[in-house]
Amino acid sequence: MDGEEHAAERRALIGESTVRRMACLRPRIQEIVDGFIDDLLAAEKRPVDVVRALALPVTSLAICGLLGVPSGSTRSGSSPTPPSTARTSCRVTW
Repeated sequence: MDGEEHAAERRALIGESTVRRMACLRPRIQEIVDGFIDDLLAAEKRPVDVVRALALPVTSLAICGLLGVPSGSTRSGSSPTPPSTARTSCRVTW
């Protein structure tokens, strides 16, 4: 994707990545991170691949929440919890 096509996509998403928007997402992302860390600490398997067990799923869930896309992924056997589309001053809560 180049030129005007890239610029159009960027303009469509730039409003979603403001400092205020990121501040609104912080509490939910912290909950997600805390949950994954709790799972890691409770797991008996050592050593742990932190990228696979924490960085990739947390990043994926954060991006899904930011874009309002259901993640479709699960954590440690739990059922998927897609973001809601309830609108607030932060736009999407999940």
